[in-house]
Amino acid sequence: MFKAASALRRGGHFAFQTAFQWPPHSKSVGTFSQQVTLASGMNFITITATDAAGNNTSVVRQITVDATPPTLTVTGPAEGLVTKELVAHVMGTAIASSAVSVTVNGTAATMGANGAFTADVAINEGANTVTVVATNAAGLSVTATRQVVRDTQAPALGWSAPVDSAVTKEGTIGVTGTITDATATSLTVNGASVAVNGTTKVYATTLPLAADGAASITLVATDAAGNTTTATRTVTRDATAPVITVQSPDSGAVTQATTVAVSGSVNDLTTSTLTVNGSAFVIAADGGFSGSVAVTAGANTLTFVARDAAGNQTTVTRMLTRDNEAPVVSVASPSDQVLVKVVTLTVSGTITDASVVTATLNGVALTIAADRSYSSTIALSEGLNTITLVATDA
Repeated sequence: MFKAASALRRGGHFAFQTAFQWPPHSKSVGTFSQQVTLASGMNFITITATDAAGNNTSVVRQITVDATPPTLTVTGPAEGLVTKELVAHVMGTAIASSAVSVTVNGTAATMGANGAFTADVAINEGANTVTVVATNAAGLSVTATRQVVRDTQAPALGWSAPVDSAVTKEGTIGVTGTITDATATSLTVNGASVAVNGTTKVYATTLPLAADGAASITLVATDAAGNTTTATRTVTRDATAPVITVQSPDSGAVTQATTVAVSGSVNDLTTSTLTVNGSAFVIAADGGFSGSVAVTAGANTLTFVARDAAGNQTTVTRMLTRDNEAPVVSVASPSDQVLVKVVTLTVSGTITDASVVTATLNGVALTIAADRSYSSTIALSEGLNTITLVATDA
């Protein structure tokens, strides 16, 4: 008769024994089974077979009971990471009482000392879920996930104001627009941070313009992945009115013509327009202008108005007289065909005209008073004398 005994060691020498018997003189192989209660941790099972002669054989099995899932800590990537890279670098630790393995999105991670693991997992444009699973030797597992966004597209930078090459006479200028991107964005304007509304994506700020002249405005939009978009515009501050120089006509000029030639120049930091008595004149590249303006009989005012791109305005006027009528000469004394016995004679009267008049009496310059009157004495010779008065207007 043969018998077999089984014993269980749980860290000490506690054991129990169960006997199995076979028929006498049997040479067949016997089978046996027995349920053994195991404790958490390491267990040793000893099986001893003894024949009728007292010979025995022992076999020892080591069994580890691990009923606790691994402790999984994912140190990277951070939840909600935004990146423009092709892969996400996954790392952390998985601690268990038995051997442990880790998979990241179904691919085995590289295990290191003390449960450390690393893995690089490919990610697609947009939202990605990274799933980390740690499994111990008993088949118990624990899962952790991280949401990762891949964003390789630079922000779309909309710039509403100011337009490029804008001109203003103000000391400040408003900068507004929108930024569109798959992830959160930030903005700098000339190096200074400007808030972007998280809902409307609108930004707005005001920049100082210290002095007349051109100024650059540079916007840099950056998304959460580090992609950037840069835009630059130039604005010009012009707070100084144009300078008008009228070369022709002179102020107070007199003409007989129905039109008068005008010329001069307009100088300004920015592009200007010019009107003369409401009619537009072309300003050449060097600032010069020329043309003609209709005038009416009598006094005329020529009004030159220059306006620059910033809205600054300058007005210059010139007075002009159109006179196409000869002066009216009136001789109060002497009367015509008068007979005198004196050797000198006083000639007097008035001369009227729309403009300044000069006159001669018998070839000698005649003084005309402010009230347009004149009086002068001439010498007479014996016999017939002719008195000639010539008046000429401007």
